[in-house]
Amino acid sequence: MKYVAFATLMALAMVISAAWTPGTHADPAGQTKPHLQNNGLVSTEAAAAPDEITVRFQPGVTNGLMRRTAAATGASVLDLGARSHVMRLKAGDAANTGQLLRALRSNPLVAEAGPSHDAAIVSAPNDPMYPYQWHMRSAAGGSWTDTAWDMATNHGAGVTVAIIDTGVAYENYSGTVDGYQQTFAPAPDLMGATFVAPWDFANDDAHPNDDQGHGTHVAGTIGQRTNNGLGMAGVAYGASIMPLKALDYAGSGSEADVIESIYYAVDLGADVINMSLGFPDTGAPDVNGN
Repeated sequence: MKYVAFATLMALAMVISAAWTPGTHADPAGQTKPHLQNNGLVSTEAAAAPDEITVRFQPGVTNGLMRRTAAATGASVLDLGARSHVMRLKAGDAANTGQLLRALRSNPLVAEAGPSHDAAIVSAPNDPMYPYQWHMRSAAGGSWTDTAWDMATNHGAGVTVAIIDTGVAYENYSGTVDGYQQTFAPAPDLMGATFVAPWDFANDDAHPNDDQGHGTHVAGTIGQRTNNGLGMAGVAYGASIMPLKALDYAGSGSEADVIESIYYAVDLGADVINMSLGFPDTGAPDVNGN
């Protein structure tokens, strides 16, 4: 099993197509949402949240006391994680965000507080056939997946991989997702995969369907059906997939939802957590100082 887990981790950053892309969807007013897909090296940047703050309170602080503390500052509560107890606040006035942050950091009930960052999907290559999945091969830069399959013949069976992303195309479902009425169907090469404990943290429901495409790409790399004469191969195609939607159709979402997704995955028994996402403008400067 450790070899399959190693191969999975090596391949996570090299996300490919799962023989599915999202289409356009109409909202109740008849407006059309953009057709977004991650074909080739497409970069998506998340919007900043200059008037939002993420707060983690000290252990033992009750939800009621958290909310009263937030109310005393004049900020409104956007989100409070049921498992992580991380709170996302919105300042009443963006100009007062700095003052709000200083007040929270000086409060003995607060463990830490900082500007709320938005997460965004990481760019991914798109390749339709297994012979071109160079990252799966026993070659320079590859993950030695074929060798791992020989050594770990269970192919990931018994392992649960949580995918924190834009959702996964895993079910037939019609409903409102990201504010739009949408209809979903499973990706052909994921049909027959085992999905466990799905949850949509972006919309707070049990249907984390993918209306962007990136999360399904990731799920395909990890667990799409193999030796079935369809599409491509998955690294650990015997593993169970836990679809967790923390990012919306634009590929962005709050760090609070990402954190809550991590707590959820751990509490519900995930063995591996995949997050093919990043936080724009939060990294260290490159060699050019950017």
